[in-house]
Amino acid sequence: MIRGDLKELIAEHIDKVIKRWKDEANRKKKSGSPPEQVRDDLRDKLCTLIRMCIELSVEIWDPHYLFNELFAKFVEQEMSRQFAEEIKPYILSGQFSSIAIPETILNFHILQHHHNIFIENLSAYEADPINHVSNSSNYPSPAENFEKILVNLNFDGCSKAYK
Repeated sequence: MIRGDLKELIAEHIDKVIKRWKDEANRKKKSGSPPEQVRDDLRDKLCTLIRMCIELSVEIWDPHYLFNELFAKFVEQEMSRQFAEEIKPYILSGQFSSIAIPETILNFHILQHHHNIFIENLSAYEADPINHVSNSSNYPSPAENFEKILVNLNFDGCSKAYK
């Protein structure tokens, strides 16, 4: 576990970086840069920041810090969807299978996000099953990904409804 003062410093730095990047994006918009490019650039930077925070937490093995304080920072910035996408490879690899992720994060952010992707894909298939682009055998389907996520999560800290 990392010391409290270092955690505060990291959190402050995250806030400053996000604010600086958002201010920069606003300046670019005002200067006439294409809004889609500005949005995509900002999203890419923020996803990189999320990955760096996940990597830090994995390296120092402080998942509690990741799934509580750092995750709260990303929720404040309306980035829970990006967090769910960026944490996915770590979950699929089983890196968090030994810890109990807080139930609210599991339910409302990680599971709900991937469940929605699964439902969207299913709806697209049902709307046009003949022309629906199927995944090749090299890429798991959204259903397979969702199943792998479920298998690689620890539900010990959750209510019995999840077990």
